[in-house]
Amino acid sequence: MTVDAIFERLNGEWAVISAAWLTLAILSMFVGGVVWAVVHFPSRRHLANLKKCLQLRDDQLVDAKAQIKSLERDLESVEGEGQARQEAVVASLREQLASAQRRLMAAPRHAGLAFSESPRPAKFAELFGSGSAIDGRLTKGEAGSGWSWRFTN
Repeated sequence: MTVDAIFERLNGEWAVISAAWLTLAILSMFVGGVVWAVVHFPSRRHLANLKKCLQLRDDQLVDAKAQIKSLERDLESVEGEGQARQEAVVASLREQLASAQRRLMAAPRHAGLAFSESPRPAKFAELFGSGSAIDGRLTKGEAGSGWSWRFTN
């Protein structure tokens, strides 16, 4: 059926339609209401589902931001603890080195050996004799027959 055929038929029945205008108005409102309900309710349900999903995402975003802030605070505290641990380790190493230096310097020396006979005590005295090795700096110095490195302040 073509559009022209529909208009021809409607034109032929126009006298009947114009005589029953009240029935036509009621029928038109009923059909319009049914079409509106068919279109409105599924889209309304879909919009409600979309709003729920959006609210859920907003809640997840707020939770994620709170977790990020918590992790940032934890990271700052861990970094502070790590720095404190490093300082404690360095202090412990300095104390161990100082203790080793004191023990070395307090160790009994062999009376039978002179410094000229054994270069080892001279090198220990040169290395650990003055100040802390960690706090000192390396300098070149002559010791006996060749070059050696020693720590000085």
